Parts: sequence; C-alpha cells; structure tokens
Amino acid sequence: DLGVRLDEWEGIRPDVPSFTHRATLTPALPTGRANVVISATDWRVMVAVSSAASLDAARVELGMTRFVLARSIAALVRAGAVELVDCD
Repeated sequence: DLGVRLDEWEGIRPDVPSFTHRATLTPALPTGRANVVISATDWRVMVAVSSAASLDAARVELGMTRFVLARSIAALVRAGAVELVDCD
C-alpha cells in the first residue's frame, strides 16, 4: 500500500537524508552495544557502500531500488555499523 510505504519512507529519511552521501564503516559499535546481527542483504549493502563513492553508486552496483537500499542503510545506521558522510 502506498500509504504504508510513504510512512516507512518518512521513518527512513532522518537516517538517509540523501543518496549523494557516502557511507563509512564505524570503527566501533556504540557504547553499550556488544554486537549487531546483520542480514545477508544488509551485509551485501554494507560491503558495497563502504567502497562506493555515494549511496547512489552503491545502489547501481547492487541493482537495488532507492527504497530498498535506504531501508537497509537506515537499519545499519541505527545499529551503529555505518555512518553517512555528506559529499556535497
């Protein structure tokens, strides 16, 4: 349903403000977090974005839609596994 997708997008947007951003792996998990469970899809995304020039470049490499990539990136940002850097 379009309404559900729009609501989900609004929840993702604070964590993924732009596809021109670059993702970097965090050197350590946030204080108080001992581990992170990452799905196979999120692992592929994490590897791709860590070496891509931008989220859009990673999206093309992975063959994903912006929505699917943003959902994965938001989960990784919330877990403390990646940080986004503004490249503009």
